[in-house]
Amino acid sequence: MASKDERIAKIYEILSQNSQNITELANKLNVSTKTIERDLKSPLLLSELQRKGQSWSIKPVSQNSFVINTLKKLSLALGLDFYKRANKFLHGSRGGGAQPS
Repeated sequence: MASKDERIAKIYEILSQNSQNITELANKLNVSTKTIERDLKSPLLLSELQRKGQSWSIKPVSQNSFVINTLKKLSLALGLDFYKRANKFLHGSRGGGAQPS
């Protein structure tokens, strides 16, 4: 069985390609619909999703921001000094990156 993080990555991959409803995602990933419902509430996915009726998809403008936001969260988790250096790299030397909250 895949870990939650692996499932979330797979959900993101699937929804980036086309819209799916919860039952379709559950069938593709061999998990219950309740598991998919919990996964869709993950902070890594929640802000990236859009829902139309019963189907879910990734917001078109979110695909690049998802990667950058994930990198920011990981770098912040590694420490403030690492975050500052990574943020400078992600946003260039102009120093206009967002500050950690």
